[in-house]
Amino acid sequence: LKWHPDRNSAPEAAEKFKALSHAYEVLSDAEKRRTYDQFGEEGLQGGGGFHNASDIFNSFFGGGGGGGHPFFGGGRQKPTRTRDILFKLPTPLAHFFTGKERKLKITRNIVCDDCSGSGARAGSKGEITCEDCRGRGMVTQMQQIRPGFVTQSSRPCSRCDGQGKSIAKADRCKKCKGYKVVEKAKQIVVQIDKGMQPGEKIKYYGESHEAPGLQAGDLIVVLTPKEEGKNSPWRREINDLIYSKKITLAEALTGYEFSIAHLDGSTIVIKSAPKDVIKPGDLRVVDKQGMPVYRSPFQRGNLYLHFDVIFPTYNQIKSKMNQLNQILPQGRKMEVDSSSEKCVAKVVDSEQFQRRRAQQAQEQRYARQGGEEGDDEGGIGCQQQ
Repeated sequence: LKWHPDRNSAPEAAEKFKALSHAYEVLSDAEKRRTYDQFGEEGLQGGGGFHNASDIFNSFFGGGGGGGHPFFGGGRQKPTRTRDILFKLPTPLAHFFTGKERKLKITRNIVCDDCSGSGARAGSKGEITCEDCRGRGMVTQMQQIRPGFVTQSSRPCSRCDGQGKSIAKADRCKKCKGYKVVEKAKQIVVQIDKGMQPGEKIKYYGESHEAPGLQAGDLIVVLTPKEEGKNSPWRREINDLIYSKKITLAEALTGYEFSIAHLDGSTIVIKSAPKDVIKPGDLRVVDKQGMPVYRSPFQRGNLYLHFDVIFPTYNQIKSKMNQLNQILPQGRKMEVDSSSEKCVAKVVDSEQFQRRRAQQAQEQRYARQGGEEGDDEGGIGCQQQ
């Protein structure tokens, strides 16, 4: 609209608008554009002009010498290969430890061998230029937003699915039904090497979908850690392994010895060092019993033991309280003033405690929003002496 004679009174406006209209006509017609690109303006009407129809738009809209006007897609580089396929493969920790060969069945598009990717049966007209978009693959819509002002937008042509060409139903290949590709199942082997890390990518070149005239992309398999379950004692930290182990209070005080089944199925026996006393949450290390190092399978990380000490119940020790008091170190006796308040700490149910926290958080939100707070409950029972 910038160069429309009704909106621009400059002497050169009419000529520029005429040139733009002519360029639009050429670019919108696939046959005219092909003739123009090959033979220039002379091929259309025998006169002089720009070397390429897109150059007209470049001269008016400030385009560079090599790209063409972005509205018509002249600056967008056509793809040369299909997109890569990314497949996430959940992998148990044991497979990272021992190595594993996994077989995967994939389904991909391949170029139809009956029509060699043309989509048309032999002897037919084949693809023809779409009448709706004139081969551009896009259709332009004009919409008036208010008197004297219109907007212009483009969308993919629904008749040819944005391809610019279509095949008559009677002329379509019977095997691919005009889609040019067919689905084919294939089995691939994924080799998981010892010590590979989660997130490792294994690339299979040219195993993505095929498409006529394009190089096939790659299939990329990403190894992701499979959830081991909340009861699994194993956890991985790069090349080290962490094993959660529960021991009794007696073992924590006097020493322990136990066996574990390693990730490769072997059994190892672990014994405490002399005079070693374990506290809840303590760590101990067994050298070179961790993960194999990737591409250095004879090197190993460490195995760390994370201890949880199981204390006895009152009923288990009530008959031996005196003995325990004699054996175990005693706490410092406190001098309590007669006016001090004495409280009894009660056993807390962990689930009830979590519900209480959630309830208090909700009541706090209500209070901030001007709502009513709920009644508070005491958690420690106290008696005045």
